[in-house]
Amino acid sequence: MKKLFFLLLLLMLAMFSFAQQKTITGTVTGKSDKAPLVGVSIQSKNKTVLTDVSGKFSIEASAGDNLLFSYVGMKSVAVRITGNTQTMSVEIGPASTDSHEKAKVILIVEDDEGIGRFLVQAILQETSYHPIWVTDGFAALKLIHDLKPDLLILDYQLPHMSGIELYDQLRAVKGFEAVPAILMTASSGMPWGNIEKRNLVGLV
Repeated sequence: MKKLFFLLLLLMLAMFSFAQQKTITGTVTGKSDKAPLVGVSIQSKNKTVLTDVSGKFSIEASAGDNLLFSYVGMKSVAVRITGNTQTMSVEIGPASTDSHEKAKVILIVEDDEGIGRFLVQAILQETSYHPIWVTDGFAALKLIHDLKPDLLILDYQLPHMSGIELYDQLRAVKGFEAVPAILMTASSGMPWGNIEKRNLVGLV
């Protein structure tokens, strides 16, 4: 009887906690130029998300939680959620010059949301790298004007252009000639000849 009561109590607490959660949306911009920041990591108690190409985000959180906003080369910002919080605008400024060495960046280009989120979570949890995830080649080409990643993870079957076409365009950009890349696909149609010609790593 005591065990049943204890289980019911835990279930009620879990349901209460879930009921208190709400969706927080917002935008993250740079403090100096007010431009939207892509790939900012927003971490709650149980989840981590990244801002999209417009600097926007959406995350589940509860009143009293702290959201931690972190970005490569920027000072991390913590924002506490109140009962009235629904939307927020967050500005992030540069880190101090005596801070630790800048984290290395992995640029993920993957149009499948499930795979993209899995890669982001795995990199955040298992490595010291900072992942930035976009869903197509055009977003990646726009992003590299402000960022040079240390590694590229490219889906082969992307919308608008293939992963190999994107890789060729990225390699043509000055300073990107030696950036290593991994090309992956969930299908069996990987063009291995083109991969070997470009010294890419292919994953199926």
